[in-house]
Amino acid sequence: MDYIEERFMGNIALLDMVIFISYFVIVTFIGFYVGRKKKESARDYFVASGKLPFYLIGFSMLASSVSTEQFIGSCGFTYKWGAPVFNWELANFVAMLIMLWIFIPVYLKKRIVTIPQYLELRFGNGPRNIYAVISIFALVFIMLAGVVYTGGFLLEQIFGMNKLAGIWLMVIVAGSYTVFGGLISVAWTQLFQGVLLLGGGVLVSVMGILTIDGGFMAIVGTGERAHLIQPLSHPEIPWTAVLVLTIPVNIWYWCTSQPMIQSCLGAKSRWDGKMGIILTGFLIIVSTMAIEFPGLIAYALNPNLAQPDMAYPFVINALVSTGFRGLILAGLCGAVMSTIEALVHSASTLFTLELYHKIKTNVSDKKLITVGRICSTVVLIVGGLWAPVVGNFPTIFEFFQKCWFFVAGPVASVFILAILWKRMTAKAAFWTLAMCFPLFILPYALRLAEVRLGWQMNEFNLAGIVFLFSFVFAVVVSLITEQSDRDHVEGLVWKPSMMRLPDEEVADGYPWYKNLWLWCAIWVAVMSAIYIKFW
Repeated sequence: MDYIEERFMGNIALLDMVIFISYFVIVTFIGFYVGRKKKESARDYFVASGKLPFYLIGFSMLASSVSTEQFIGSCGFTYKWGAPVFNWELANFVAMLIMLWIFIPVYLKKRIVTIPQYLELRFGNGPRNIYAVISIFALVFIMLAGVVYTGGFLLEQIFGMNKLAGIWLMVIVAGSYTVFGGLISVAWTQLFQGVLLLGGGVLVSVMGILTIDGGFMAIVGTGERAHLIQPLSHPEIPWTAVLVLTIPVNIWYWCTSQPMIQSCLGAKSRWDGKMGIILTGFLIIVSTMAIEFPGLIAYALNPNLAQPDMAYPFVINALVSTGFRGLILAGLCGAVMSTIEALVHSASTLFTLELYHKIKTNVSDKKLITVGRICSTVVLIVGGLWAPVVGNFPTIFEFFQKCWFFVAGPVASVFILAILWKRMTAKAAFWTLAMCFPLFILPYALRLAEVRLGWQMNEFNLAGIVFLFSFVFAVVVSLITEQSDRDHVEGLVWKPSMMRLPDEEVADGYPWYKNLWLWCAIWVAVMSAIYIKFW
C-alpha cells in the first residue's frame, strides 16, 4: 500500500493542483453569494421558504446521500465483493417510491419543516423530542464524524496531508458558507458539487471500459461476483442483507432522515418535490457507475491491492491523465463537503426548531437564525473531534453500515406504522424509539466481541431481527394502550387520494412531459431491467 500511496501522490501535477484549489474557491463563492440575501424569517434560513425547484431538489438529495463513504468505502467494498454492493445504490429505489407516493404527500400537505414535527402532529411532544435527540446524535456521531474522517483520509492519500489537518480543512471550508447562508447555500452548492462528482465518477468508469479488454462485461466478470443477489451462505452480503437494506434501512434513510428530506420540504410546489425525487432516482443509476463500478475496474486491473479502501485512488492513478485528475479529486472533495453541508444544516435545524424553540417560545426569527448558526458551529467542532474514532473500524464502509443499520429498525417501524395505521399510539412510538439508545452502543460491543472473543455474526441479518422485533413491539404496545387526544390522524395517516397533486396545482393542466406517473414508470422499468439482467 505504501507504494501505491507514493505513486499516487507523485502524479499530482501543477495543473491538477490548480484545478483542485479552484474548486474550493468556486464552491465557497457560490455558497456565500447565494446566501448573501437577508433572511426575513427562520423559515427562509432553515427551509428556504418553499423556493426550491425540482432540479435543485434532485441534485441536493443526491449530493446529500453521496460522500467519500461511497467513493472510498463502497468502492472498496465493491472491490472486495463485486456487483452485490451495487445494491447500496440501486436498492434505494423501493424506499424512494415509498417516499414519493406515501411520505412526501403527507409531509408537504402539512408543510412541516422537520421530520420530528410530523411526530409532534401525530403523537405529541414525547415521540417528537426523543426522535429529535436520536436524529442529532446520529447526524453528529455517525454520519458527520464518518464523512469528515473520510475527507481527511482522502487528503492524506492525495497530498500526504496530515489526516487530522485534512479533517479540519473540510470542516472549516464546508462549514463557513453553510453557517452563513442556510439551506439556500446548501442547495446551490450541492447542485454544482452533484454535477461535478457524477461527471468525474462516470469519466473514471468510461476510461476503465475503454482501457480493459472486453469492456463493460469483462469488468463485471462472471460467477458470484457478477450477480446482484447472493445466496444465504454468502459471508457478507446474503439476499437477506439486501432485504434489510431495502426495507428498514432505506426507509429510515430516505423517508425519515432530515438531511435527505430537507430539500423536499423546501419545494416550491408538490410537483417539484415529487419530480425532484424521481430525478434523484435516475441520478442514482448514474451514481452506481460513478461510485461502485470503479471498484470492479480496480479489481480487473489488480486483484491484489493491500487495502480495499485504496481501490478508488488506485484507479484514478492508473487511468486518469493530468488535468482530469484534478477534476476527479475536486469531485471527491465535493462529495465530502456536500454531505457535511447537509448534515450540519440538518442538525442545526433540528436543535433550533425542535428543542430550543420549544423551550424559548417567544423569541424572534432573527434570534432563531443566530442560534441555528451557533449550533452549526458547535456541531462542526464536535463532529471533527469525534471523527478519529472511525479509524478503529476495519474499513470506512463497515463503520457506517454497522452503526446505522441497527438504529434504522426502530425508526422505520415507528414511521411505517404511524403513516399507515390509525391505531398506532404515542406510547408505542415513544418506547419503540427509545430502543435506539442501546442500539447506538451495539456496533462497538460487537466490534469488541469480534476482536477479543473471535465472535462473529452477520450484522445485516442481526439488523433485520432488530427491525422485526421493533415492528412487533410497536404493534403490541399500540394494541394494549389507549389512544390519547394527541394521537391525531386527520391528514397525518396516508390515503390513496394523497397521491394526486392538489387541485390548485393542476387547474391549468400539465404538459405530457411533466407527467409524474410517466417518469415514474420509466424509472421503474429501467430499474427492473437492471435487476433482471444482473440478478
